[in-house]
Amino acid sequence: MRQSYELIIGQATEEQSSNYVSFVGGKPRIPRDINIPKCKLCGSEEAFFFQLAFPTDHAWKDKSMAVFACISCVDEKYFIPPMIKGSLQNAIIPAGFLDEYQVNFNILVFQTYNAEIREDYQEKVQFKPISERKIDVGNNSYMKMGGDPLWYLDNESPSKYDDGSNFFFLCQLPENLEFEIVPEAPRQMKLGLGKKIQPSNKLFYRLFLANYIYFFGINSNSGSKVYVITQI
Repeated sequence: MRQSYELIIGQATEEQSSNYVSFVGGKPRIPRDINIPKCKLCGSEEAFFFQLAFPTDHAWKDKSMAVFACISCVDEKYFIPPMIKGSLQNAIIPAGFLDEYQVNFNILVFQTYNAEIREDYQEKVQFKPISERKIDVGNNSYMKMGGDPLWYLDNESPSKYDDGSNFFFLCQLPENLEFEIVPEAPRQMKLGLGKKIQPSNKLFYRLFLANYIYFFGINSNSGSKVYVITQI
């Protein structure tokens, strides 16, 4: 049985330090030789949303995943991560898809021990630590890591990548999750009336329209990769 963990976001009262390996906002803790991602649509540096360090009983033990997304531009084609055509359940994801679909977002996977707080990044989302609590099968938490996904709609778990690598469940986030921003952070751009692009008046960012978000991973010959599915 694969162990599940409920993810619990703490309060924005603690200062970030290198002791935290799972957290929302602040400055990303990633290897020095990895550049801060930029949006392929507008070229702007993407905002750091959160990262998770996977536990020792997870398929990605000793690895971390950091999630970035652009808040500077808006394109209706890329409100959420592109998905393959046809049925998603047990789908075989075509070759190259996982390298090409990260257009206005980026998901970095790396060895946790090799990471450091990146002082060259300007904090946008408020730092909040993430803790984890073991949960039993049947616990209906939509914010979890490991185990099996809790689907809001139909089961859309992928099967394999084109190279034969098997997908496994990483984590999921609930709908309407708000990523509170620091006072000096730029506002997230949105489509207003008449599809006019304008800054949001909200003091938080949303990731992928704040839908339910599911993350799956593979260990392929070309490295560790992530496939994202959203439901609403």
